Amino acid sequence: MLERSLLTLWEQNIPFLLLGGGSNILVSDKGVRGLVILNRCAKIKVKDSAGIQEIWAEAGGMLGQLSRTAAETGFTGMEWASLIPGTVGGAVYGNQVRTVVKYANASCWQKSCTVPKVNCHY
Repeated sequence: MLERSLLTLWEQNIPFLLLGGGSNILVSDKGVRGLVILNRCAKIKVKDSAGIQEIWAEAGGMLGQLSRTAAETGFTGMEWASLIPGTVGGAVYGNQVRTVVKYANASCWQKSCTVPKVNCHY
């Protein structure tokens, strides 16, 4: 639903701002031009493929929950995020998860792609 909404906004040339949890946002007294969308795509789950586990998280998922899921699954490297009130998308955008990200899925203009870590410019 979110992807379809964003595509419609792009096609209609409607300005928008996509927010995660909004925990690191300061808005000017002038406000925001366009539509403000709060990302509620927040699933975090453990995938097991041929005995290899990985954690899959949507951009709106909370970092603290991702950290707890990682710890419960036996992964290390996300302990620092246990008390951070931000989202996964905000951490990816802010370059805070560069040591633990394997790849990112991105959607842009009716195309979805998988972006390897090396291309995330960390």
